[in-house]
Amino acid sequence: MLIISGIFVVLAIIGPLAQAQQSKDDRRLENNLSLVSEAINIYASKNKKLPAQLADIEVGGDAAGIVKDNLAQYKIDDKKLYRYQLCVSYRQKHGDNYNDTSNYNNGYDSSLSNYDHRPGGFVIKSRR
Repeated sequence: MLIISGIFVVLAIIGPLAQAQQSKDDRRLENNLSLVSEAINIYASKNKKLPAQLADIEVGGDAAGIVKDNLAQYKIDDKKLYRYQLCVSYRQKHGDNYNDTSNYNNGYDSSLSNYDHRPGGFVIKSRR
C-alpha cells in the first residue's frame, strides 16, 4: 500500500512539471516571435534584402533563444516583395481567436499575430 501511495505522489508531482515544460516553449514563442519578425524587418531595411537565415539577425533575450534553439523555421517566399514565413509548432492551445490566414494580400501581413493559436504547426506569413 505504501508503494502504491508513493507512485501516486510521484505521478502527481511529475504531471504538472511535464505540462509546465511543454508550455515553456509556447510562452517563449507567444511573447517573443514578434521580436524575431521585427529583427528580420530591421535587417531588411538596413541591408535592402531579407536575411538568408535567422542566424543573420540580431535579437537578444528570449527572442535569441528562439533562434538558437530552432523553435522557428524561416523561409523566404519572395525576395523582391520581402515576403517570408516563420513556421512554429505549438504544443498547447492558447485563446480562441485563431489567426486564420486571410485572402487579403495572399495571406501576407505586415504585423505578426500569434497570441491565439491551436496546438500543432503554425505558419505566419509576413512582409516588410
